[in-house]
Amino acid sequence: MTINDYIDELVKKHGKDYDGSNDPVIKKHDEITRLLAYTKDPLFQYFDVDSVELLDLKIEVLTAIKDGKLPKDIPRFYDIFELLPPEGQVWD
Repeated sequence: MTINDYIDELVKKHGKDYDGSNDPVIKKHDEITRLLAYTKDPLFQYFDVDSVELLDLKIEVLTAIKDGKLPKDIPRFYDIFELLPPEGQVWD
């Protein structure tokens, strides 16, 4: 599910005047967006910024990057790249 789909669901549920600023998913998504400023690795082209999946893991990995850790020192670093083709799949 994308963040836009999630917000659409909230609006349907609560009405068009719903203020989602206290919603935990929206807060986590905002935190991820802020933390992405600290990334420089080309792999981040495979990072799905619109996804609402793996939010806690994404925050954990991105925080580690912000704190100066190298990818090899971050458990599950590669798990946050949802758009990365699965191993063995041919790339175009």
